[in-house]
Amino acid sequence: MGEAYIRLRKSQEAVESFRAAIQLEPIMVASYYGLGLALTQTGQRDDAKAAFRRARDIDPASPFSELAKNALKQLGDGADVKENPPNK
Repeated sequence: MGEAYIRLRKSQEAVESFRAAIQLEPIMVASYYGLGLALTQTGQRDDAKAAFRRARDIDPASPFSELAKNALKQLGDGADVKENPPNK
């Protein structure tokens, strides 16, 4: 649903939709990425960066993680994936 709102430029509805999806499935990379896009449309750059970072960090192998990395670069945040501490 959030993707449709983004296409229709109904950014606030998209934000609400993606936040609802995240409540249901907190590790859904696509929802964080979509939330980042919607927040970018609303001009909430810092919140968008946080959503893109979360998308990037949840599953670095996901295609949405790569999209999130690119979005972060476009927003002026080129920080790489956090390194996970070695397992003990």
